[in-house]
Amino acid sequence: MTKDYSFYLEGTNGKGVLLVHGLTGAPPEMKFIGKQLHKRGFTVYAPTLAGHCLDEGALLATCFEDWLESLRLALNNFKQDVDEVNAAGICVGGGLALALAGQESAIRRVAIYSAALDYDGWNQPKWSRLARMFHEVLVHVPAMRDRNFEEAHPFGIKSDRIRNAGMRLPSGFYKPVAA
Repeated sequence: MTKDYSFYLEGTNGKGVLLVHGLTGAPPEMKFIGKQLHKRGFTVYAPTLAGHCLDEGALLATCFEDWLESLRLALNNFKQDVDEVNAAGICVGGGLALALAGQESAIRRVAIYSAALDYDGWNQPKWSRLARMFHEVLVHVPAMRDRNFEEAHPFGIKSDRIRNAGMRLPSGFYKPVAA
């Protein structure tokens, strides 16, 4: 059972936005944008995706189709409350919102940001590209599933200008995380 961190803000203009959090994320990561949309009259609903907000085992027991289905259930409830439904998502949540909009005519518009449409892995170890070809098998091998790497310079940011700007931020503000 997924712990429910969903939030709902009732608006005034009859238009709704279904906000979709990212992979391993939670609805509160959408709170800032939700509040901004709500100030502009939108009704906002950010549901918790299947398998999220518990532990690694719960997440690994789900897949893309489960996340999409939990989003479809949220949409079916949400569209009863508003005259127009739009969707927005971050990272994988953006991809889910786009996929759902392709299947459900109730969604009028989609906004995605930090979209994970395809991860090229240009800053990953060379072995990771080979591993992508066998990911369906490797995710079931504990030694491989738990494998990760530390991001190194240039920290996954291809643009020299943006990367250098980030490096000038105060110490501790911009630090790489394990992927």
